[in-house]
Amino acid sequence: MKKWTEKDENKAQLQNEEKLKEIVLNDMLREGKKRGLMSYEQVKVIEFIKEPFTIENGLLTPTYKSRRFAVEKKYKELFLNLYKNTDA
Repeated sequence: MKKWTEKDENKAQLQNEEKLKEIVLNDMLREGKKRGLMSYEQVKVIEFIKEPFTIENGLLTPTYKSRRFAVEKKYKELFLNLYKNTDA
């Protein structure tokens, strides 16, 4: 019985996350239009990264700047999937 409830909870969590993504993306698009961005300048798809960027995990420098190469290396597959899922 526990397995069934876990699946339902995971499904509900995924649905909530998708709704949140939609809300955030729509807000970004609305703000972009308000500020005069062209359609090719607008964000097309977003993804949430749940792991915080910290000095300890190597994604931030000691001055709290992102380590672009480390972020790109760690999330390369995610970035590639985002580009595959865009309409343009």
